[in-house]
Amino acid sequence: MSVSGLLMPVVIIVGAFVGRIWLQKLIRRSAGKKSVNEKRLFYVSRSLETLFLMGCFILFLSYSGINIDDLGVFLGSFVAVLGVTLFAQWSILSNATASVLIFFFFPYRVGDSITILDGDNTVAGTIKEIALFHVILTGDAGKMITFPTSLIFQKAVTVEPASVVEKDYEL
Repeated sequence: MSVSGLLMPVVIIVGAFVGRIWLQKLIRRSAGKKSVNEKRLFYVSRSLETLFLMGCFILFLSYSGINIDDLGVFLGSFVAVLGVTLFAQWSILSNATASVLIFFFFPYRVGDSITILDGDNTVAGTIKEIALFHVILTGDAGKMITFPTSLIFQKAVTVEPASVVEKDYEL
């Protein structure tokens, strides 16, 4: 192996460490803007760091002499599993994936009062926590309600932000 052949894996490893730090800062900045719970931040950052490091590992393998056909089979299998994860409605992986998406795109925060519209099965409450697999709501009389994160994307949701609720109580 030549010097340039040895240099690329080193660059990939250094890039992985630098990229991981950059990813952590990006996630923390996004969490700061949305006032995200530390537990939720931990789940999301670990999930995204794992995916990032897996990508760096695959890149490292491709430059370290692994047969490209074997790498193609691995990547094809990974994409197939990811596709099933994103589209399977009841799988645990779809809830974990939905939790990561909710982290970046969910317009509601802990403390907001929401109503999940589902015909006769409408659910209303105040968001207490957004965990890896479910959203925890507190309903009437302090009743705890858990709602799978993957179903949040499938239902219409109305929201009364915490700031509006707090102003109502001040009146």
